[in-house]
This record gives sequence, C-alpha cells and structure tokens, in this order.
Amino acid sequence: MINLLQRTLSSEVPAIREGQNANGLVSWRWLHEGIVEVTPKQHCHEDQSVVLSAGIHGNETAPIELLDRLVNDIMNGQIPLAVRMLAIIGNPMAVRSDQRYIKADMNRMFGGRHSKFEPSEETARAQLLESVVRDFINTSTTCIHLDMHTAIRQSLLPQFGVLPFNVPGTPPNPKLLDLLDASGLDALVLHTEPGGAFTHYTGELTNASSCTLELGKALPLGHNNLDQFTSYDQVMRSLVSGGCTSPAMASRSARSPIRVFRVLRSVINPVEWILFPNTNVALGLRAGIVLTEVPRSTLFQS
Repeated sequence: MINLLQRTLSSEVPAIREGQNANGLVSWRWLHEGIVEVTPKQHCHEDQSVVLSAGIHGNETAPIELLDRLVNDIMNGQIPLAVRMLAIIGNPMAVRSDQRYIKADMNRMFGGRHSKFEPSEETARAQLLESVVRDFINTSTTCIHLDMHTAIRQSLLPQFGVLPFNVPGTPPNPKLLDLLDASGLDALVLHTEPGGAFTHYTGELTNASSCTLELGKALPLGHNNLDQFTSYDQVMRSLVSGGCTSPAMASRSARSPIRVFRVLRSVINPVEWILFPNTNVALGLRAGIVLTEVPRSTLFQS
C-alpha cells in the first residue's frame, strides 16, 4: 500500500518507491514526498492524464482525505484506472502543522512567482511541483488538473470552482465543464487575468484544462463529513476510471443550474473608507464611494 496521507503525516519515505496495486493492473511510483504517479497497465485512454492535488493550503483537509481515499481504492483494486494519474499533497509541512502555510501562501507562488518571495521550504516546494507537473503533463496529449481546496470562511455558495484566466477566444474544455456540471458545484468563477495559483500555472504554461475547487469550510483532519462531497467524489472517480464508475452521478437537471460569475477586480488590503453607502438602489446605480486617505500635498497636484 502507498498510504499517501499516512506517509505524508509521518514524513516517512517508503523503502520501496514503486510497485503494483493489489490486482496487478496498476503500477505506481513514489516521486517525492506526498507525490505519487499511478499508471494503468493497459491504457483505456493513452493520450489523457489527470492531476489531482490537495493540501496546497495545509489546513484544508477534506480534499486531502478525499484524494487519499481515492488513491487507496485504486491500490486496493476497488475502482479501475483508465488514465495516467498524478496525486499530489501540495504542502506537507503545512499539513503536518495544521496551518494554511508556514512562511508564505504557496498558492501565490506558481508560474515562477516564487522568485519574488523570501527563499523557504515552500518556495522550493512550489518549484518542485512546477517541475513534476510539467514533466508529467508533457507526456500526454490532454490533461485535466483539479486542485482541491476548502474556504477559510463559510460561503453563501459553499462549493464552487474557479477557472483560471483563458486567452480570449479559447473557451474551457467541454469535458471539464461537463465534469463540473455533474459534480454538484453551486457556481463557477471566471478569472480575468493571470495569477500565481497552481491551476493558473497548469492552465497557462502547460495547457492543461484546470480548475480550482472550493469544497466547503476548512476543518481539522478527521472532522470532515465526506458524505457531503458524494457527487464530486463520484465525478472524480469517473474521471480517472474513464467513465467506468459513474452509477449515481448527480443529474444537473434535477438541481438549480450552476451559477457563473466573472471576476471584476481584486480587493487589496489598504485602509479604505466607504462614503454614502446605500444598498437600496437599482442595479447599475451608485451604492457608495470607496475612499483611500492621501497626503495633503495631493490638493496641489495638477
């Protein structure tokens, strides 16, 4: 057994770093701490690969448990594997410490942005993940990358996906949209500019079809009710099995349509003031004025 989460929590490097699963139909390789590649002996979809990552923020634990359970079920032969798959626990140091990050937020470091941070184990880890994922994806024609998170605070729409910036005129992969539609997500958010998130890196620089998934509120390991992620879990299993395990995927037609939002702007953290706040206005009319304090000399600037 690989025991991905157990070995990550104990910082244990397996004595045997590659092998086969219980039924001999899947081979596996332990690439680095918290990173395992699994490959079916007979490819159903030879040109496709899947990257599933969790734990880029160490205290967002439900996705880590979902990923660990999926890897265990593949290794036990309980579900078939039809694609090459890379399973990643992103920030083992933070997972062991039950912290979002140790020195700096790793999900702002990708696409080479780690060079702008003070060197640390997390900047080194971001560089390693870039290298491992690039090498893995470059050997496939198509790749889907799902990076799983949970939110710091409870959200009005608790489960949603964030699609990285796409060059105008290049819509998202229809297969990815079908998966997200079937997963029971409440909403999709469309980014309008590049960023430093893991999925921005895989989407921009490796041409993967990528999505960040926010699956509810962050809780400690062992305190998550994984039953609330059943629809997503089934979709994830269908994805890696090539559609062989989709007996009860939720039908979107039975629920409200997935809502789609576009990012207008990011809210930076300066000291700001609200003038004339008024929420009781029609759409398109002013609901307030955002102010920031400036030097007195601004009065005399032309």
